Amino acid sequence: MRLKAGAALICAFLLSVSFLNCKADSSNNKFPENCTRTGFEYRGDSIALNTDKQPSQGLYLLNNTSDSDYWITHPVKNPGASAGWTSDINPGNWSAFTVNIAGFELTCVKTGQSSMETLPCEKVLKVCRVSNPVFKPDMSGNYWVSEDKPLGAVLDEIKGRGISW
Repeated sequence: MRLKAGAALICAFLLSVSFLNCKADSSNNKFPENCTRTGFEYRGDSIALNTDKQPSQGLYLLNNTSDSDYWITHPVKNPGASAGWTSDINPGNWSAFTVNIAGFELTCVKTGQSSMETLPCEKVLKVCRVSNPVFKPDMSGNYWVSEDKPLGAVLDEIKGRGISW
């Protein structure tokens, strides 16, 4: 009788720990209020931003859901003329990017000592678009608003740059 009671207690404990872990994982990956999974699409290994029929100045939040850091970059045809689009993002961290070009492409790249590996963005990068962001007139364009920080710090930096929603 004692063996059955002990086994039942152990099973109950393991189940409760399993449920706690599931809940913790899902709560860490929630989108902020007013940020939805619209205005972008995954295309092969990359992601295209501003895919609406009438693109506007969009504000996107990007979250590294993998267990390692990698680069988020925009492929360019003439790298010598580029101001640089690459940004490192660590596990669990967020970045914010604003764009006014339709179909602006980003890729996820893992670098090693002597190699680079393209990662499938759909598996390592969670994205949402902030609904109705308000930008100052001189803040249009395509640029990183905030890079590689916990979500709260990214949201604070966005607001600190004069972008509201």
